Amino acid sequence: MTPLFPRDGQPLTLSQGKTGDCYLIASIDCIYNASKEGRERLKSMFKELDNGDVELRVKRTKQSENLDPDKIGINYRHRIDPDTNEDVITIPHAYLAEIDASREGVRSNSLAVKILERISSYYYKNAWKYQQNVLTSISAHDLNNRHEGTSTAFVGHLLEVHSHDTEDIQKIISLKNRWPEAPVYISLAYGKKDIHGKYHGRHGLRLKEIIRDKNTPGGYKFVLVNPWNNTKEETINLADIRTRNTRFCYFSENNASDRLTWDIVNCTNERTGRAIFENYQLFQGLLSLQKQNVQLNGNIANNAVKLYELAPAIFDEPELLGKSPIREAFLACLESAPYAFDRNFHTLRTRFPDLFEKKDVISARPTLPSAPEKPENLFENALEHAISEKAKQAGFAHNARETVEEGLLNFYFQGQPYNLTQAGGLRFQFTRKEFDAQTIADSRVKEQLLPHGLSLAMAGANSELTSHGKKLLQSDYPLTRELYQQVISRQKNKNTAHLFNALYNLSLVNPRAAEQFLKFAKEDLSARVNLNDIIAQENDAPVRDWLARHLADSPQPTERLRRFEEFKEQLGKFSSKFSALNYQKYEERLAELDKFLADFKNNHSQELYTVHLDQLDALVDEKKNALRRSVQPYLLAEDALNRVAEQIRSLPVAFTNCHKVVAVILQKEQREEQVYRLVKQDIVAQAERLLGYSSGYPAILKAKGDYERNLNQQASGQIQNLRKQANDLVAPMVTRINDFNFHFNHCNDLVQVRLHQKALQEQLKGLTETTDASRKAASIEGSSGLPGLVKSAYQAKLNSIISTAQAAENRIINHSQQQLAKIASDINRFRIQFPQCNSEVKANERREELKQQLLAQLDVSGYEKALANSGISRAGFVDGYPPQIAQAIKRKRQDIDRQADALIVSIRKAAAPEILASINLQKHLGNLESKVKELEKEARTKPDYVDPAKKARTMYTRLTKNQERFLNGELSVPDFQAACKGAIDTALPDLANHRGYKVKKIALHVLSAVLSLGTAGIAFGINYAWTGRYSLFQPKTESESVTLKVDEAIKGIKPR
Repeated sequence: MTPLFPRDGQPLTLSQGKTGDCYLIASIDCIYNASKEGRERLKSMFKELDNGDVELRVKRTKQSENLDPDKIGINYRHRIDPDTNEDVITIPHAYLAEIDASREGVRSNSLAVKILERISSYYYKNAWKYQQNVLTSISAHDLNNRHEGTSTAFVGHLLEVHSHDTEDIQKIISLKNRWPEAPVYISLAYGKKDIHGKYHGRHGLRLKEIIRDKNTPGGYKFVLVNPWNNTKEETINLADIRTRNTRFCYFSENNASDRLTWDIVNCTNERTGRAIFENYQLFQGLLSLQKQNVQLNGNIANNAVKLYELAPAIFDEPELLGKSPIREAFLACLESAPYAFDRNFHTLRTRFPDLFEKKDVISARPTLPSAPEKPENLFENALEHAISEKAKQAGFAHNARETVEEGLLNFYFQGQPYNLTQAGGLRFQFTRKEFDAQTIADSRVKEQLLPHGLSLAMAGANSELTSHGKKLLQSDYPLTRELYQQVISRQKNKNTAHLFNALYNLSLVNPRAAEQFLKFAKEDLSARVNLNDIIAQENDAPVRDWLARHLADSPQPTERLRRFEEFKEQLGKFSSKFSALNYQKYEERLAELDKFLADFKNNHSQELYTVHLDQLDALVDEKKNALRRSVQPYLLAEDALNRVAEQIRSLPVAFTNCHKVVAVILQKEQREEQVYRLVKQDIVAQAERLLGYSSGYPAILKAKGDYERNLNQQASGQIQNLRKQANDLVAPMVTRINDFNFHFNHCNDLVQVRLHQKALQEQLKGLTETTDASRKAASIEGSSGLPGLVKSAYQAKLNSIISTAQAAENRIINHSQQQLAKIASDINRFRIQFPQCNSEVKANERREELKQQLLAQLDVSGYEKALANSGISRAGFVDGYPPQIAQAIKRKRQDIDRQADALIVSIRKAAAPEILASINLQKHLGNLESKVKELEKEARTKPDYVDPAKKARTMYTRLTKNQERFLNGELSVPDFQAACKGAIDTALPDLANHRGYKVKKIALHVLSAVLSLGTAGIAFGINYAWTGRYSLFQPKTESESVTLKVDEAIKGIKPR
């Protein structure tokens, strides 16, 4: 037999049968396969008993009122547990085997699912009647009017989980983006489209995941799992989803969990939301805070994730967080402004160190992994998110990018997590090994690695360098002046002595780079400082010796050389780097360079060598080229974004040549798709990321918003005009439908009502016959049948006919049921009399006569017509009558029998003494008693007489008992005769061989007397036989002869 549930780790497999319960099978798929909590809930409902039976417990709710104990009792045992307020349904082991072997219903590796499919229909609100092999708990899923609310709300009540229904597609996308494995059910138009592109069926499925895909219409792919076979998937794009009248349901453990889920969706970005949903401890901690009336917001959510990254053990026991003073310190940390978080966290850690001891992180949501993003995209998205979060912190609005990227560079060369920002959870992702140093080396900051690493080496951080960092610095790379300028621009201390010390530090890592950079420094400094003095003033011997080897005996610069070096120094102060924050100042920088060059020439051209004067323009051009190289990516990015914004603005908004609603809708969707594709181009994302627009480029956002607003207005106006044209065309038809009058006042039975209803519906349908005008209106609207206005008017009038007919039927049914109630009341008042019944025969004749009269009442009371119009199903009849009539007839028949029986007993009692006196029975019994005593006396000395004596005494006792019963009216004359004959017949064989001769003689006298009550001459015949004249028969013995004669006499007895 299939187990109740598959083994741990195995998925639940489902294949829906040929019945309409896709909503149930898909919902079970969501609840069981998507979450550990769901699996535990379903398993907790079932218990296998020692005898092999299975017990199912269902929490009682309002829909439990629909459960009919008699109906479910046909195949199951049902009781209510008052302590837990649960329906307890026991499935016998033999019936379990029948359920498992059945080809009806769902096929699954879980017997529990097969049981739930059958039990669930007993909770339907429609009162379906069980008929074996005709209407069962499986086929009941095909009936209408099953649920009080939505089908998913029904499942939620049945399985005791919370169901959240919504038609908001964006809401579900936001949930799935943060929690891809969330248990979500989807109901939508489904099946094959007709020639007009319409669906005529509906289906429920599990929404497995939603995947971003810029090449898909709508930008998202919905991956669905079909209950017809939940091992397979199918994909529908968002644009298609929007056309299918979609409804969703998110299942959760309870109302509190549901509320927290949507709070997380509404107030977090995707990364924070994922961090919460992926960590059960963190989610439970927030749930505990919610119970303490702490309202979740974006700041609290971000701080909660930070806390969890730094100290997950805090969330091991959520109940501790509700106790003072831990609560106050914990909340201070959660509610911190960005600049105060570190301080409050330090306070929490210092005051309550025990909270930080445990390091295990428990994930209670084992789920299937979603399709992974490319590693480079993951890191770029994470980096942008961290920068965005850092910018929200006080003091970092304008330098968030530089701060975060500098931390990455430091981490690459020094390997310490504290180098990384906590903003956006970036540090946590590195410590969790999602990213590593190679990720940084492959990212967009790789161009800054070498200058930053050389700067760190010059700062003396050689012992802290990571192996990969040191390897990079010691590799072979071009040692250009531009690289030198980039490195020294990162030095905070600009004095000459510090520069030489820094270059010495670099020589300990890469001597070649240090020597080349020293040459560049010498060129820059020799015109204005005495290098020998610098060497002499150096206190550190190793540094002094290294400088002496490379700088000693440098010739002193002349004034002309010094002026040229001054120009280069001042030119070097012009930054050649741009960022997303200042690239717009490119033209200003160029103007400043031109002005600087012109001013210097005007003021100092006479002080320079000709060769140096000729180099000024070249040096400035080199600087301009550096500026151009630096700013070019930003300008190109800005230009690309502006072009996209212009492309959006240039898209048409007018709906020319659209003479049908569907054409307007299709053209609108095509244009929206054009906008989407323009905005979702890779170049847009790259440019926005480079320029730091995490929320989108303003010009594009404005162009997109303006265009969509204009497009919607134009589409709405065009559709409104088209519908007005269509409505004007069918206005006369709608008026005829609205003016169509009817009533059911003349209908006196259900047949008349139904025939009249059918006739009215045919007349109404005739009013909607297709005309040229309606055909044209339908074409304008894109309808496959009636135009919308006609359809609405027709449906409203049809509903009115149906409701009025139903009211007429209810009136007739109520009247008929009142008639039946009156008939039952008349039966209850039926008078029972037995006039002139002075004999048992007459009493019995009267009994049957009264019963016939009772049934005759139904023939003259309008019973058949009332029954036909009562709406009562014959399936519930008892003995061919409605229950209330059958009960009344049964009670009245019982009353007739009771009174007839009482009358007969009284007749018998009155006649019995006289009858017995007429046969002198008491005398015969007295004689018999004396002879029995004589026989008993003989038996005291003669063993052969013992058994005959006992038989004789038994016979006498039975005869006297029969006499008593006859006197009490319990026995009729024939019954009395038969009882006496039976008593004597039993004793006679043991009175053989004439041991009990005298007893036999008296007994036969008794029997003769009794039998004489019914037949003349019988007593004489017995007496004649007893005297010894046996000419009438030839018996073997006297006793046997008497017995034979008595039997013959009995056969001829006739009751009085």
